Amino acid sequence: MILGIGHDIVHLPRFVSLLHTRSHRRVARLAQRVLHPVYERPQFDAALAAAAAAAATTNVSDKVAGGKNKELVRAAHLLANAWACKEALYKALDETDQPDCRFNAWYKHKPGTNKTTTTTRTTRNTGKPAIACDAYAAAHPAETFWLSVSHDGDYLTAFVVREGKSLQ
Repeated sequence: MILGIGHDIVHLPRFVSLLHTRSHRRVARLAQRVLHPVYERPQFDAALAAAAAAAATTNVSDKVAGGKNKELVRAAHLLANAWACKEALYKALDETDQPDCRFNAWYKHKPGTNKTTTTTRTTRNTGKPAIACDAYAAAHPAETFWLSVSHDGDYLTAFVVREGKSLQ
């Protein structure tokens, strides 16, 4: 049974600009609030470090010519993807669960590939993308959050379906 749906769309250049113009401390704070510390943050930090290394080796003529730092764009896309997925997830939650929703507790995965012990995820080996939070799954074992992400040009969209199963 469908318990909720959520959708979000982001403009990718906005996230590229955010990473390009904001201080490292502000970007780190945003990443800490949005990205899961184990499943998402390491990829983002690696992309950001690669972007910094690429920026250090880029000569002035490349910057004037409008050359884009591909690693910075990759980091921005990782952050935008996580943001859109979690905004869509938030919209799929009940109003009573929304105040307790912490974006950095949720992460994307494919059921059956996650190494957690939560049975709703490990026994449903469908390979379909999902989004999960271990604490939420423990409190709501009959629920699964299915995820669809698509991007075209400068836009990325995420759609979440909150599904409930009977525990009978």
